[in-house]
Amino acid sequence: MRALLFRIIYFFIFFGTSTIAGMLIPFLQYKGFYPIQTGSLISLFTLSGLIGLFSVGYFCDKLKTIKKVLFPSLIITTITGTIAILFNKGIAFYLGFFLMGLFNAMLGPLCDSWIMESSDDIKSKFGQLRAFGSVGWAFGVLIVGFVISNLGYKYVVYIYIWEHF
Repeated sequence: MRALLFRIIYFFIFFGTSTIAGMLIPFLQYKGFYPIQTGSLISLFTLSGLIGLFSVGYFCDKLKTIKKVLFPSLIITTITGTIAILFNKGIAFYLGFFLMGLFNAMLGPLCDSWIMESSDDIKSKFGQLRAFGSVGWAFGVLIVGFVISNLGYKYVVYIYIWEHF
């Protein structure tokens, strides 16, 4: 039963991260950023993710659990991603974008750590469980690409919010 739970979590977390990260360059171009601005924002996204990765270990150790960090990270990623989608180039966009990168980068490693701290039976299925994340990413990029091509970016926010809840 726990293996099924991990498959579902991996699928939806990677599906969700693909809705933004998989379409980051076209999304920023849609927002009207020039190539140098797009590159700078992607660097900011990556840098904030590195900060998130360093801080996630601290919080997991301090709270002595992964779940208490994973689920709030999902909620914050959802909120900040929605802010980044809805707002244009204002302080809310930049703050949302930075925080989205910070918390988005934590999700995959948190799931990985949760599995590694589970029973030996679950640990032995790590590759199999992780593959569901790749399947989620693939479906997410395909679905979001289809929605963007046919309906536009304004509908991506609905997929993004639905997927995270």
